[in-house]
Amino acid sequence: MINIIKILEVCVLSITTTIYITSCKKEPDPLALITISVSAITYSTATSGGNITSDGGSAITSRGVCWSIAQSPTTNDNKTEDGSGTGTFTSTLTGLSPVSSYYVRAYATNSEGTTYGDEVSFTTAQLTDINGNVYNTVTIGTQMWMKENLKATKYNDGTDIPLVTDKDTWLHTNDPGYAWYNNDEDTYGEVYGAMSTGTQ
Repeated sequence: MINIIKILEVCVLSITTTIYITSCKKEPDPLALITISVSAITYSTATSGGNITSDGGSAITSRGVCWSIAQSPTTNDNKTEDGSGTGTFTSTLTGLSPVSSYYVRAYATNSEGTTYGDEVSFTTAQLTDINGNVYNTVTIGTQMWMKENLKATKYNDGTDIPLVTDKDTWLHTNDPGYAWYNNDEDTYGEVYGAMSTGTQ
């Protein structure tokens, strides 16, 4: 038996190792802010604001809150402008309607665009007077009007407004006062409200 060693081929295997080196540079934190809960709610105003904890690596050029009766308000809706930079800011919402639900978000703008905080909601209060009378309102254009006449018989400090029952006194007085139509509050108070001398 013949042992034939036949070397057909000698292969040298070269192993090439590729090393990828990546940058260890840390990306900046994203712009981060929160919306402050709404407080000091009246029939037409409220207070909110925000807290910007990170500018995302680019200076904050404008900040504030935006609000709407629809969810997810943007700066195209009603908004405040409350300066620039990071940190906490306070915003006053105005021109609200009584007994209405609103949605609010803080916003902050830098060179990368506008970022919004979480959405909060609130409902405005009723329009009342010092006596506790509740008034219905209607908004015409940008103005809010009462649907009924004032029925208050006291000033905001609780002091009584003088009741004038004499016709001649009413016609000639220059002093503050009010009267009920035909001196009959029970019949006309809810219909016409209290009539004022116009000097209050």
